[in-house]
Amino acid sequence: MTAYPVEFQRRCQQKWEGRAAPSLYESSRRMPWLLAIGQMLRAELDGLEQPVSEHLAALLKELDRPTAA
Repeated sequence: MTAYPVEFQRRCQQKWEGRAAPSLYESSRRMPWLLAIGQMLRAELDGLEQPVSEHLAALLKELDRPTAA
């Protein structure tokens, strides 16, 4: 299975939700198990997102600075 960046997945999810919004409630009444799967997958994806520690952020900023030659 291909792993996509979290931002790409979120953008795709937002597009899909916008397209599927009118029929979402109708299908959730007919297939509650599908809604449960979607909610479980969303919770897992949200759990994968972890903030960057302050120490790591500081190191990354140092790498971005131009060095004096």
